[in-house]
Amino acid sequence: SKTFRRSRLVWIVLVLVLTLTASATPALAAPAAGINLTTSPLPVNLSANPGQIVTTNLRIQNASNQTQKIKVSLMKFGAYGETGKPALQDRTAGDDYFDWVSFSPAVFDAPPNQWMSVKMTIDVPTSAAFGYYYAVVFSPADQKPTGKGNVYLGSTAILVLLDVKSPNAKRSAKIVEFKTDRKTY
Repeated sequence: SKTFRRSRLVWIVLVLVLTLTASATPALAAPAAGINLTTSPLPVNLSANPGQIVTTNLRIQNASNQTQKIKVSLMKFGAYGETGKPALQDRTAGDDYFDWVSFSPAVFDAPPNQWMSVKMTIDVPTSAAFGYYYAVVFSPADQKPTGKGNVYLGSTAILVLLDVKSPNAKRSAKIVEFKTDRKTY
């Protein structure tokens, strides 16, 4: 019948138009490679005496498909309130223990799928005592917000906990009072 042939012809033309349009449309560009870093070990526990220099090797792997320039920076590690959620904080006035730390290298090219080592050196002064909590941050060296709207900047961190054994410091804990709201549980 005529209507069957027309509808069939319309479908054939429609399929041809879609096929030609799809083949004439340039392929979409591959998405930009984002940050994909793996670090090891986690966390790092160091112990030192006042006046001692301690070092540790931190390892990072660029798991993306392109070489990335990585920079190493330092933040404080702490916790939010009573919840205990991790808090990475910028340096503030009085955080002189940031000055004790150096990295070699501090900026480097990380080839794809290769592990790189960064040497962290802490020159502990004689006045140091108790614990210091660092977050060593690895991020793209050229990472800057661009454009308008929401921007995601990525990085990863290794927690480094430094315990300084001061001969004059004494650590102790004592339960002063203990109460319950019921006699039995």
